[in-house]
Amino acid sequence: MSSSPIDDGGPAFPRPGTDCGPDNDGMSLRAYFAGQALGGLARGFLQPADIVFNAVGVAEDCIKIADAMIAELNRTSEKS
Repeated sequence: MSSSPIDDGGPAFPRPGTDCGPDNDGMSLRAYFAGQALGGLARGFLQPADIVFNAVGVAEDCIKIADAMIAELNRTSEKS
């Protein structure tokens, strides 16, 4: 069974002209988007109990949102 690598969007905050490599790129764009989604969900309608009792479901939703955002960025950049 082969699985394709997950598109993490690359570094979230690359610094051109610096020595960025796999060990010092910082967080991925995927992780950044997922964190932003978590903040939005938490402010919007989640109650503290939702995060405690359904943390896995909330995390999965945030990753799905991040993946959808990266897919849309890739789709729109292909059209230009």
